[in-house]
Amino acid sequence: MRRIIAMFLILLLCAGFIGAAPRQEAAGPAASQTDVSLASLKRNGTEVTSASSLSLYDVVTFGKYPQSAYGQSADIEWIVVGFDGDNRVKLLSRYCLDMRQYNSDELKVSWTSTSLYAWLNSAFKSAAFSSEEQSRLACITLPTVEEAQNLPISYRRAINTAYAIGHGADSLNCIWWLSDRGERVERVDLTGDKHYYYCASVVQGNGEILAAGFQANFNGKSVRPLITVDLNANRASSPIQRRGAAIRSVFDLSLYDTVTFGKYTQSLYGDASEIEWIVAGIEGNKVKLIAKYGLDSKRYNETHSMITWQTSTLYSWLNNTFMYTAFSSEERNLLAGDVSLPNVYEARMLPRPYQICTPTAYAIANGVSKNYCIWWLSDPTQMVNVNGNAVWCASGMLENYDIFEAGYMITLAGKAVRPMVTVDLSKLS
Repeated sequence: MRRIIAMFLILLLCAGFIGAAPRQEAAGPAASQTDVSLASLKRNGTEVTSASSLSLYDVVTFGKYPQSAYGQSADIEWIVVGFDGDNRVKLLSRYCLDMRQYNSDELKVSWTSTSLYAWLNSAFKSAAFSSEEQSRLACITLPTVEEAQNLPISYRRAINTAYAIGHGADSLNCIWWLSDRGERVERVDLTGDKHYYYCASVVQGNGEILAAGFQANFNGKSVRPLITVDLNANRASSPIQRRGAAIRSVFDLSLYDTVTFGKYTQSLYGDASEIEWIVAGIEGNKVKLIAKYGLDSKRYNETHSMITWQTSTLYSWLNNTFMYTAFSSEERNLLAGDVSLPNVYEARMLPRPYQICTPTAYAIANGVSKNYCIWWLSDPTQMVNVNGNAVWCASGMLENYDIFEAGYMITLAGKAVRPMVTVDLSKLS
């Protein structure tokens, strides 16, 4: 009888250990999120610090994302598909990680205006990468048709994770989006009316590329992100640089020097690159910087009404979207005040060569004229009488160095944005 009781107690103890194991295992990934090693790109468990130690089509890990049917996160595996400049590596996810529409509707849009691009650079970015990892990212996008064509067909074929299948991806036939728009398709409904739909290119389950693509708002198609990782060591500790050298104090700078700080999309294909800034002022330990180029195109305000600079939609975009897109948390900690635009006085004090606004390819794609780049200033709006109508306007800098204080109607599109920030160098460790 004692033997039976003893055996029963042993079984109970074993059952207790078995029940405790999943809870301990589940706590593991959450605890690891604070581990700085998460910022590392690894191959076979070993940290990779130089692109020269990698070969084309190596498999590496970087970041985490849900991949099981139950939403458990696991290391994301990536295939090395290219090298970009100084110590930067281009990585394509080995598996299709999720199911998304290319765009929420079938209208014609540029890649960087799609809902899929927005998701990759907001929700996916936050879910997959720690802040340290995000500071190493130069770009999150999808391959173009040309990039997919350069891949061996064996690497074009992919399978969906269980998580992607659970979100609607096909379990047998993994078709994944490319970033190129496909063809416009004409369809005739039962009443004889014609409808036009825009498509996006895909890679089919057999690895063949279908450039004509599928309708942009189709479900069931998968996502294989393409990222560029900057392997330069410890960039976050020296976020402001001039000619590649870290800036540690105001004594390292002169007025109108060009420095780099933060990253923003500047190419047609959504590639983020270092933002170049002109040193427009130095006061104590604080440095005032104005973007060297017109980085984007925005209206001063989305509605035609009397507003102040701080209540404009452009101010809101600069401080709620641009700031978090362009700067890591470490970089944001160096900012002394809000992201703004130069006012009329600050614009007038710039030497003529720095008053010229050259728009990036991304800004041109979003509506800025490459020949007549006019950029907004931050001065409060004023009412201007145009043909007997009261029009609210905001000041702008013309392409011929003149400041148009009377300004342009605040809801006009096509004007460029040259952000201005103040960086407190005393906060550098």
